[in-house]
Amino acid sequence: MKGIFGTDGVRGIYGEDLNLDFIKKLTKSVGAYLLKSGNNKKVLIATDTRISNKQIEKEVYSNLNTLGIDTACAGIIPTPALHYLVKANHFDMGIMITASHNTGEYNGLKLITKEGYKFNDLQEEEVTKIFDQQSNLKTGVIQGKNEFVNLSKQYEEYIKNADDFSFNGIKVALDCANGASFSVAPRVFADLGAEVCCINNSDNGNLINKDCGSTHTEAISSFVKSCNADIGFSFDGDADRVNVCFSSGKIMSGEALIFLCCLYLKDKGKLKANQIITPYVTNCGLDKSLNKFSIDVQRVGVGGKFIQQKLLDENLSFGAEDNGHIVWGDYNVCSDGLLTALFVTKIMQQGYFDKIKDLEIFKQAKRNVKVQSSQKEKFLSGELNGFVESKQNEMKNGERIIVRASGTEPLIRVIVEGFESDLEKIASEIENAIKNL
Repeated sequence: MKGIFGTDGVRGIYGEDLNLDFIKKLTKSVGAYLLKSGNNKKVLIATDTRISNKQIEKEVYSNLNTLGIDTACAGIIPTPALHYLVKANHFDMGIMITASHNTGEYNGLKLITKEGYKFNDLQEEEVTKIFDQQSNLKTGVIQGKNEFVNLSKQYEEYIKNADDFSFNGIKVALDCANGASFSVAPRVFADLGAEVCCINNSDNGNLINKDCGSTHTEAISSFVKSCNADIGFSFDGDADRVNVCFSSGKIMSGEALIFLCCLYLKDKGKLKANQIITPYVTNCGLDKSLNKFSIDVQRVGVGGKFIQQKLLDENLSFGAEDNGHIVWGDYNVCSDGLLTALFVTKIMQQGYFDKIKDLEIFKQAKRNVKVQSSQKEKFLSGELNGFVESKQNEMKNGERIIVRASGTEPLIRVIVEGFESDLEKIASEIENAIKNL
């Protein structure tokens, strides 16, 4: 697992590149990093529903305990719940055991600071340095202790009171991806008065994200129509992202979701500096559309940690990715799928869906090309740079080509955006070039 960290923590297939030996080494490195700032530390640990979680959880807390670090296990809760609870309960760190939107054979760890933030690049580099020098680590004499805690209700009460939500008379459909939101999301919506109908709301980790959730929105599309819901939401495995489905069964685009959230916050006077943060891969039509409403867009690299850092650096309040990761910075410091679903339901109630007509989106051709590790290494070494540059030079009307390696899956992602009628042709040519690496 070269570099250890991807775009969002550590991730791999459990038992292969993410095995117990690796987890032990990583956990001890994380513990050593934490102890650099002093003793008497306590870490909050949580999981999604994966079958491998119990083994990993025990490995994590037992190794931290060996270093003299106390731990508390919160069980199955969404990643954004852990972000909130670490800060609210004054833990020194949080560790989320999850592989997010990946299917059940994958797992991973996300690291959270005492302030509730994702680890940034510098913090990940420090952990990696300790990991690479593991032979210098010594096991502490003092044994830490582990306890099991139930903190989910604390998070639920917080997000229910984040705004004046009241959903009486609203029928909401939920696809919980058999993941961390399986009990929390239906309960929160029901508590707020909504009539709730659910699919994939079990804790069967074998089925997490399998043909369901945010990566398979056809499931919520069909379900919304079958239960005649007013709106539908499809979460990923750890519920830090969400996709939105209209009552017609049509899936709202990620750009439309960002657009509506921005207009709502600006109208309420809650969009700091009238600026938002989004990655460079988000459709450039969003910038043009928001500019008409005097909202500026700043671009960063792909990954929530880059959005987080920019929000902190410039004291801004909203950042988002077009895949459904939405950061409501004044409410939670990470992307929060359930909080987003609550706000979007209110946005619907207040008639904002009509404003989608003001959103202009540029044409895009997309490819997610599955690759072997050798192909990915060739791509990362720059073997395809000349070809992609030649394709970019063929495009004369301000179009752009983005080709990047996924930080969470064995994929190379291709986006060709602009006005040309042959966008699909260019995307296919790049796809073939990747396959021939």
